[in-house]
Amino acid sequence: MIALDTSNETLLSTASLSPGCEDEDPDPRRGSNAAEAKERRLRFESDLRLTLYKHWTLEESMMHSAYVYGTLELHRDTGLRTLKSFFAKCGLVPSDYTQVFRHMSPPLRNSLRQIFTEHGKEFGFTETRVFLDQFVQDLGIVQQENFLQPQFSSSDVVHLLQAMLCSSSFATVPQLPDGRKDLEAIERLEKEDMWNNFYRAFDLVLCDDPSLLREGILESVELSKAVQSLARQIRDTKAMKATRKFRWCRIDQPGLVFRRPLAVRKLAMWLSQTNFTFRPSRGAELERPLLVVVRDYVNDAYLCVGATPPSVSDQDEFAHLFRDVLKQNGSLRYRYDFFDRSCILVAADDIDRFLKALTQKS
Repeated sequence: MIALDTSNETLLSTASLSPGCEDEDPDPRRGSNAAEAKERRLRFESDLRLTLYKHWTLEESMMHSAYVYGTLELHRDTGLRTLKSFFAKCGLVPSDYTQVFRHMSPPLRNSLRQIFTEHGKEFGFTETRVFLDQFVQDLGIVQQENFLQPQFSSSDVVHLLQAMLCSSSFATVPQLPDGRKDLEAIERLEKEDMWNNFYRAFDLVLCDDPSLLREGILESVELSKAVQSLARQIRDTKAMKATRKFRWCRIDQPGLVFRRPLAVRKLAMWLSQTNFTFRPSRGAELERPLLVVVRDYVNDAYLCVGATPPSVSDQDEFAHLFRDVLKQNGSLRYRYDFFDRSCILVAADDIDRFLKALTQKS
């Protein structure tokens, strides 16, 4: 049995050849398959908890990683100066941290983990949080030839999957000749998006299509930027409100990507982590469940997504709140057919009544 809890153990991502099979099988492709298998190794190791850092610049990756953003309070000018101080302390010059990881010098790429270990504590980074034990797949020479960093971690793939599942083909809202929304066309496009996104994500997991991986990286970068930007706007406009049991915010002019529950949940988790979980000076502000309410102009509704931090409860706090409000207000128009019961779509005309009932109940 091969142990997976050590960093120097590897697994081949394809079946290994049994001893002596080369003599039994004259097929010349066997040798190339074996070589490819050796290149495509899967290992388990402690890697930096930085968003897509092997496929982005180090600076941008840190700016879009919830732990770093919250710990250094990068929404403040002092936080940005602290980040520059961290780079200087580590001996990194702008040409190092502003270029894509794969273009860094090999010695620098190989020493990043050691740099964070030696200098991170001074800036509030703890090893238990700045590092994450995860699987890393080496995709071999094929990816190098296609200008991709050949190593993809499990967290990298999660970011790519989230972005792909949030993709939308809506450039404009389909309309009928009289100017009204074409509800049938909207429903058809929604189903096509779900179908296409699922199969793109399925193919991505195989990690054998360079063009798809490249698309996933670009889409994931854009989603990360959109989340960070909207969260900054929510903070700057002081849009976050609080009840006795939870916090909530309402966004009336979001980007198109935030029509997807997965994107809104990513935003909710970012807000919770950067404002409370990882923020060193949060003081008496304790973590609470967070509800994010986002306008969906295509469906003329509001998408409500709740997120409950693990430190508050092991169970979601919003599913039963939603059900109770719906039972007591039978005239509310809504759609409650998501896999996640903490997601609900409420008609725009009814959102004020829904939120009033929800906040009063808490």
